[in-house]
Amino acid sequence: MFTTSHPAADEHILDDLLADAAPALLVIGSPGCPVCAAATATVRELAEEYAGRVKVILVDAADTPGLLRRTCLGRLPGMVFVRAGRELARLAGAPPAGALRAWLNYTVYGGIQPPVPHGPSAPLPRPDDGRAASVGYNDNF
Repeated sequence: MFTTSHPAADEHILDDLLADAAPALLVIGSPGCPVCAAATATVRELAEEYAGRVKVILVDAADTPGLLRRTCLGRLPGMVFVRAGRELARLAGAPPAGALRAWLNYTVYGGIQPPVPHGPSAPLPRPDDGRAASVGYNDNF
């Protein structure tokens, strides 16, 4: 299942996922971010492959400043893997499809935790002028 969440619910989406026992992947991105667009395409393909086994939810970083602060994700895209009410990992960047698949397998089935993948990322946009900003140091969020 792939869902694009609604801005009013985005700030509390992580709480909702942690309250649910279902495996989930929360993806935080931005429509103007080329790295996010590439990652979203990969995530959509994997969401179809894992349909019925994992919830995949996409939120817009511009709509979720509190969620960005809470997850301490300073780069986009950001990903949070959740299973059985527990956060398994946070990733900043767009890892390769194989690494995402390994993490989805771990999220759904358990087993041996795969290494935390790395991939290209983009700085967070500033809400006022579009320049890069660092979460935690930008009072405009």
